[in-house]
Amino acid sequence: TQRAAPPSMKVSLVPGKARVDYVGETPPGQKRGSYVIIDAEKGDFIMVSPEDKAAVIMDPAALGGALNAISATKLVKMEVSDVSASVNKVGPGEKILGRATTRYRVTRDYKMDVAVLGRHNRTTHHEDGEWWIANEKFLEDRVFEAWAKNFTGRIAGATGDSFKKLMDAEAQMPRGIMMKMVTTSTDTDDKGKVQTQTLAMEMQD
Repeated sequence: TQRAAPPSMKVSLVPGKARVDYVGETPPGQKRGSYVIIDAEKGDFIMVSPEDKAAVIMDPAALGGALNAISATKLVKMEVSDVSASVNKVGPGEKILGRATTRYRVTRDYKMDVAVLGRHNRTTHHEDGEWWIANEKFLEDRVFEAWAKNFTGRIAGATGDSFKKLMDAEAQMPRGIMMKMVTTSTDTDDKGKVQTQTLAMEMQD
């Protein structure tokens, strides 16, 4: 069986913004040549389709307002509990693109309860991964961190302190330029059904 080539992305960074172009295969639902712009200051996520001469802007303030409206109806409710995260330094990692790295073992756990019209879907989430972080800074790497903080911060009111709990756990993660990551996530629902997926990423150029 021939396996599909993993997706590749080209990331262009300027102060406060990032542009992500897809190299090779384009994600499902997006046309060839499409790209994403991330505005760290506003927290916006903009999907651009040059072929259609159109852009879809995910505005966190508008999204937060919509989620708050839904939450106010009591039709949908989300709660995150038992959040924990741990980071352990394994030691020196291999050189990647000629740059020395430090290898970390990272775990994250939480429980999520989503209630829709009174029917609950309870899931236990566990992540177990290894991260290779560059020992020196060689490009601007704060854009994605600032964007995540601003985006989630502006919609957090819709779900109580659920997003805050996850962001507090995120604050414990290693800082620096990620050269490589391999993470396995397992989600188990209240009926015992298990779903597992592995995500791998490596900087190649």
